[in-house]
Amino acid sequence: MNHELPWDPEIDTPATVAVIGAGPLGIEAALYARFLGYYVVLFDESKVASNLLRWGHVRMVTPFRSNCTSLGLAALESHGQLGDLPSADDFLTGREYVERYVVPLARTDLVYECVNVFSKVVSVSRTLSRPHQVTSIQARADEEFRLVINSKQRGWFIERADIVLDCSGASSKCAIGPGGGLAIGEMEFASDIVREMPDLSGTDRAKYTAKHTLLYGSGYEAALTAIALAKLIGEQPKTKVTWVVNHEPSKQSSSEPSAQHDPFPHRAKVLLAAQQLKSQPPDGLAVLFAWGVERLERNESGTWQARLLVSEEDTLDVNCDHFVALSGNIPSNEFGEALAIDATNRFPINFDSQSKILQFSGESLNLQREPQESNWSTCITSEPHYYLIGRRSYRQDDGFMIHQGYSQIRHIFSLIAGRKDLDLYHSVRPSGVAL
Repeated sequence: MNHELPWDPEIDTPATVAVIGAGPLGIEAALYARFLGYYVVLFDESKVASNLLRWGHVRMVTPFRSNCTSLGLAALESHGQLGDLPSADDFLTGREYVERYVVPLARTDLVYECVNVFSKVVSVSRTLSRPHQVTSIQARADEEFRLVINSKQRGWFIERADIVLDCSGASSKCAIGPGGGLAIGEMEFASDIVREMPDLSGTDRAKYTAKHTLLYGSGYEAALTAIALAKLIGEQPKTKVTWVVNHEPSKQSSSEPSAQHDPFPHRAKVLLAAQQLKSQPPDGLAVLFAWGVERLERNESGTWQARLLVSEEDTLDVNCDHFVALSGNIPSNEFGEALAIDATNRFPINFDSQSKILQFSGESLNLQREPQESNWSTCITSEPHYYLIGRRSYRQDDGFMIHQGYSQIRHIFSLIAGRKDLDLYHSVRPSGVAL
């Protein structure tokens, strides 16, 4: 790999690495940095892996071996916890994964003192330069980052860092109106719209039984929820569902995943079942194609009315008891407005698969892409030493997997350390486990 950045990416220990987000990748990044000798501070606005727990009842599409690392297992081995782990081929639910791997890893010696939960990063900036101030890129790279944190325990305080690893997955929900715009009423009733997958075999089952649910969405989460609702209809026939999907039944929508091309058998099975639901819906489940929701209204009794745009000129009103919108997420930059990251393209580096050259603000970055690796080059932003790790680096790509984030972490630290052969996942391995 030949790295030619407009700034020097190498920073030796004991520099300070700030990690934003205490999900599996944030914990892993902190562990990797600590093992190399960096001073690490990790912040999360909630508790460890809180985002993952929001879909904790859902089974992961990859086995445990894909969602752990040799470095993480070695850390757990040092605490005598290997015996408590799942087998390598187990498909865990999100909650099982958090409880049996992520939280124990966060409690290991190298990581525990770094983790600051219920500590929201409100702002990230440079200590001196404003984002559009005329200065050399290297001069900006030489400045520290200034993080403003609002902590439940410590209140407001400031932390400085040499490197920032954004593992937050910071995002906002996609709007449900036609063309990705807002529906009238979407903001007014935002707190009442269900935006996460309900647990229809557990805590949410009674709520949706014998009720009419309007499900809006075409992605994997919507597919899982539609299947669960169809199962509930089979067990509780008074239950009704209207599933509103993209108004392109004759061709694959860019936001709609395909079972035929999915590399993961478990997810492919889900997508295939969802396609069958659309083509042959059971009694009690109606599938509608629409361009989006024009208007949402909710009366005092809690009943919803959704006005769907079903053609360029025609609308259709649907009344329901529950409105579930699983329309996907888009990356947000809520705490990085003071950084020099292109506001219209949060990841301003574009990979040219033919020339294998990355275009960076008019300058060429000669980053050779390795075969079958995640596109880790999207981790690099136009803000020196500020890296994106995880789903946010992939924008709206629903195909991002945790193991790809591990690859990103490995590549970033080889860049920071100036050692292209640096790979703790190869050199640090537990003695009692074969991955």
